Amino acid sequence: MIETSAADSRQPRRKGELLSEITHERRVPIPIHLCPSPVPDKAAREFSKEQLPRIYQAMAIVSKPGLSRFIMDLLFRLKPTPIPMRSFTDPAEALEWLQSLTSFNDTP
Repeated sequence: MIETSAADSRQPRRKGELLSEITHERRVPIPIHLCPSPVPDKAAREFSKEQLPRIYQAMAIVSKPGLSRFIMDLLFRLKPTPIPMRSFTDPAEALEWLQSLTSFNDTP
């Protein structure tokens, strides 16, 4: 599971390059665990928005219950995401959801 904590625009780029190298440019489903971090800068947000569908097939976001999860769920309902995304409090449920996606093994 990848832990997110960087706020500058270089960190998402390095993670994306590393993941592309590991997966041989194949889009993959990914679970991430949110931890307290500063708000990403505008360049990081723009890079992530562009690269998200190129790098990831789906994303399961694991966080503690509370206000941050409520806000995340609300944002997912208000603004469509470029890939399937869901938030969870249980890492096992997050992995189960990712594995249940029909396109999990179909994406080249």
